[in-house]
Amino acid sequence: MSTETERSATGMLITGAVIFDGKRFAEGCSLRLEDGTVREMESDLLPLPGEEVLDLAGDYLLTGFVD
Repeated sequence: MSTETERSATGMLITGAVIFDGKRFAEGCSLRLEDGTVREMESDLLPLPGEEVLDLAGDYLLTGFVD
């Protein structure tokens, strides 16, 4: 079992964007990625220790597409 610090080593928190999750658009949410996989999408996510934060204010993040 990994700790939050270990989990954040390869994680990224994306904030500020309008997020499309494949079904709906969400404003005011943050999205957490770990090892290239979406792990969480909530309005009150805070960065984990050592986690990279990417602010996409004013942009769209389209996660619902599969190639």
